[in-house]
Amino acid sequence: MWNLPGLKELSSSPFTRSFRMRVQGNKLLKLLRASRVFWFGLMIFPYFLSSTVEGSNTIKPSKADLRVVNLEAAVVVRSIHHFSWLPEHLPPVDQNVVILVVGPDNCLFKERLSFLIELSDAKVQGRRVNVKTTESFEDAAKLSRQDKQIIYIVALKTVSDHWDTSKLAKRGGLVVFGQGDSYLKRGLAMSSVVQNNRLRVSINFRKLKNKAIKVDDNLLSYRQILLQ
Repeated sequence: MWNLPGLKELSSSPFTRSFRMRVQGNKLLKLLRASRVFWFGLMIFPYFLSSTVEGSNTIKPSKADLRVVNLEAAVVVRSIHHFSWLPEHLPPVDQNVVILVVGPDNCLFKERLSFLIELSDAKVQGRRVNVKTTESFEDAAKLSRQDKQIIYIVALKTVSDHWDTSKLAKRGGLVVFGQGDSYLKRGLAMSSVVQNNRLRVSINFRKLKNKAIKVDDNLLSYRQILLQ
């Protein structure tokens, strides 16, 4: 149990364990958001994730998998802060933008990403960010053409064999991030790469430029960034 104010009294409450875990998660999220301890939230999130997986039919990911997915989700959130979109490539400011996570989500990437977005109050030029999922690449390709609120796609490893970037919408402002080096040299703007037990991010600067995405120099200054 995390020794944080406001959580201790829940341990002896008469409610069910699952209810207490949800309340604890909500209380901790409020505490973290108030203090803006983003990376602390990144470290403690696996504790709550393991609680949701425990007792279910879902295969529990390894600790190594969770660490990598944590960092990849953080990279996506960080890029949101350092990318700039043209106004005509975004929905009206009173509408949300959407990040679409594609593929069977064995490591709960969507939950991790949603957690960090809420924790950091990430927005895209004043627009709130929703995270949606689909397991099928074909559905993702169709959605990319139909739903202009989708400005960011995360391609999970589990859909790599079926990925065909040429079938996605050709519109400007659509960023695609690939999970793992199997997405290198396949027309994606970004992909994660593990080198010497460290996670790095490969960025196709030309692809981003073609999509009319402006990249903040602060993002490119990080040592884990590799330019294609």
